[in-house]
Amino acid sequence: MAFDPELLGLWDSGPYDLGSMENSQVAFLADGDGWTYWHNAAGGQSVGAFRWSNPEPNTLVIREKWDAWGEWRGDEPGWRTMSLSDRPPAVTRYWINAITVVRGIGPFVGVLFRDPVEGTRGYKLLERTVTARDCPAYELVTGPLPARIHAAATSDS
Repeated sequence: MAFDPELLGLWDSGPYDLGSMENSQVAFLADGDGWTYWHNAAGGQSVGAFRWSNPEPNTLVIREKWDAWGEWRGDEPGWRTMSLSDRPPAVTRYWINAITVVRGIGPFVGVLFRDPVEGTRGYKLLERTVTARDCPAYELVTGPLPARIHAAATSDS
């Protein structure tokens, strides 16, 4: 499978969400894993794990593995539900710009997706180096889960 090295890292929707009551992040790891994280001012949060690939230049395929929903509570987020994903793979186009300025914020490395990823189309690169341990729900796939969910959440399929 092909992976575009320019997508690697942790991306944040902050500059594109000014005035919004929510924020999204998306992470692409070098091994083809990734996750999305969304939270809002009312206290809701969600994390979704996925596999990603680039079958052709500037084309992204995301195959969701699982989703978790809950509420954030200060430094201790509480996850209330977790489910395996049965959605078909999402396919979108993307464009990366090394000198992006949005609403006077920048310059920064930005990516625009043709179709929304975790609710938004635009993201700023926060950090190029990201690991599985950086996922806000890392403990869900490393801790005591029912065997069926643990196997599906950690498989490469």
